[in-house]
Amino acid sequence: MSPSRSHHFQLIIFTALYALLAFSQTTPGHGNCITAPDVIAVDTQNMTIFFRDSKTFLQTHPGKQAQDWNPYLIAIQNQILLNGNLNTTTKIHRTAAVISSYVGDDLFRAFYLYAIRLDNWGDYHDLQRCGGF
Repeated sequence: MSPSRSHHFQLIIFTALYALLAFSQTTPGHGNCITAPDVIAVDTQNMTIFFRDSKTFLQTHPGKQAQDWNPYLIAIQNQILLNGNLNTTTKIHRTAAVISSYVGDDLFRAFYLYAIRLDNWGDYHDLQRCGGF
């Protein structure tokens, strides 16, 4: 199979898997960009919904994907979300940029990360969309 044909086939498989995942989610929330700031808001314990729910997902879905994403997650929390010099729009955009860059065209990374639900708000894919990706 040629590389472009292989990539097309992977894209079809990913789309089917993502659709299946979307239908299997019972948690409400479709990633309303107006309420996206709630997901990255820092609470009194220096915690965000983004970090808390991501960390929980990594712990309950361990393996190579969790190990690979964890350093990026920690960097997002410490360098972007807890950075008081950045406004909310910039935080969402930069977080989405890291997710987008990390996923690239890797279907395994995409399938793993896009399964992470952020409270009742939505998922990583929704956050990417709100960040302009």
